[in-house]
Amino acid sequence: MGVIFIANVGNRDVQLPGRDDLPSGGARELGETILGNWAAYAADIQLPILGKALEWVARVHGQVDEVVLVASDQEDAQFRRGDTAPLAEVIRRILTRSELWAKRIPSGNVSIERVVGNPADYDVMMRFYERLMQTLARESTGKVYLAVSGGTPAMAAMLLLKGAMIFGERAHPLYVTPAHAMPLSLDIGRQLILDATLNDLQRSLAVNQYHAALELLDSRAELLRSAWRTYPAIHAVASYARHRLNFDFESAQEAIFGAERGLPDNLARQVLELADEISNRSEVWLLREVLHTAEISFRNGAYADFLGRAFRLSEGLSDFAVEQWADETPFDSGRKEISPAWLDKHPEAREFLEKKDVDLRRGVTRKTLLVLAEYLAGKDDTRRRVVKRLNRIGELGSYRNQMPFAHGYAGVSLASLKRRYNASRDDEILHDLKWLFKTVTGQPLAPDPYDAINRLILELIQASA
Repeated sequence: MGVIFIANVGNRDVQLPGRDDLPSGGARELGETILGNWAAYAADIQLPILGKALEWVARVHGQVDEVVLVASDQEDAQFRRGDTAPLAEVIRRILTRSELWAKRIPSGNVSIERVVGNPADYDVMMRFYERLMQTLARESTGKVYLAVSGGTPAMAAMLLLKGAMIFGERAHPLYVTPAHAMPLSLDIGRQLILDATLNDLQRSLAVNQYHAALELLDSRAELLRSAWRTYPAIHAVASYARHRLNFDFESAQEAIFGAERGLPDNLARQVLELADEISNRSEVWLLREVLHTAEISFRNGAYADFLGRAFRLSEGLSDFAVEQWADETPFDSGRKEISPAWLDKHPEAREFLEKKDVDLRRGVTRKTLLVLAEYLAGKDDTRRRVVKRLNRIGELGSYRNQMPFAHGYAGVSLASLKRRYNASRDDEILHDLKWLFKTVTGQPLAPDPYDAINRLILELIQASA
């Protein structure tokens, strides 16, 4: 379906100037009188409000593909005299039988949607338009014009609100006044869409769902480019964040390249700092990044992903601890096995490894790293605590291997993680990972870089205001 025109029908939408033989009992009586004496009244009928808006839309697009008239037709008898359903039928006859309108609505597709509840009730009209707009949205891909001049305030408000929310940038609210030859395009509809977009974007950023944020930015690109002059930078930073979260640093660099151009100095500096952050990725930086992303997964309830990242971090910290605690690197140049020369220099290490059933022929495994770390820890209390916590996390390895991304189909929940870790608090694994990082690397945790990314995106939007 192409162009749709949706209009509330009000008491003033059907007029017969110069006629003094019209009933004065209300909209229903007027409409029924005209319909019952069509031949007598048809030639004098005018549509000064809807006709003006419909004519303008037809001129802009060449034609209108569907017209939907919304009118009250209440079940409560005491309010029926003011109902506009009969007037809507009058309008439909004019639009479908007139040669003039046949050119503008060649499909003849003019329907009436009846409000049987109280049209002055905002909740009633919100539910009504929610259903109607959802139905039309499944059938339509083109522009949707919302004529909000007629009907009750509740009808006008909910047509505008639900139309803007459901159709997004395809919705074009119109308002007709007697003083203007053409309808006024209401910027409030555009602002409603922008406000809804910003709210959705903020919710996505709050949970670091950058893919969803990009889908939103792409789906409303035409509107956002015109409203947010910093849109290219906003999109670039969100794309950078998505790639960085997935450790695709090359794509992150490509996404943010040149995004600082044309921005105010303070924003341009922040964009350049993001690019710099991923340019020189030391081992400590990578370990910290795994920790930050593991925390994001934990906060969002992605416990399987959290466990995978936690396991990778513990392996990286085990390797780092061995390198830091040994007098020289104990690995060969390819880091595939413990160097025979190092073992020859440290026969007590070889003996310790063999007593712990480490098969040196298998190369450097997780078990090899943990046993070697235990040997190097000696009697140092802090190092022994490090090894103990690394081993405790390592005991989750069999559980990890049962998951779909490894070798099985086991599910994972916070409760199951706590039980297997014998934890007394929900975030105990995360707490231990943070302590391990600070203790093993000797470096601070540093603020979450993704919080800074989210703040920058919102600052870029504010800079467009």
